[in-house]
Amino acid sequence: MGWPASRIVLDMFALADAEWEQRFAAGALSGTVDVEQANAGHLHDVWREVAPLLGLMYSRERLPL
Repeated sequence: MGWPASRIVLDMFALADAEWEQRFAAGALSGTVDVEQANAGHLHDVWREVAPLLGLMYSRERLPL
């Protein structure tokens, strides 16, 4: 199947990222979101949302220490 066109990936990522930012801001203001933890998981959260919409598989693995 391959990757979708780069413009589609960028547009979908930008939309999901903007939605994440809104959720983050609301949670940070209300005190329900741990800022450090949210920042650490930001890109993971966005890719987890975008990948299935684009028909892509996404996973995250921890590297051995």
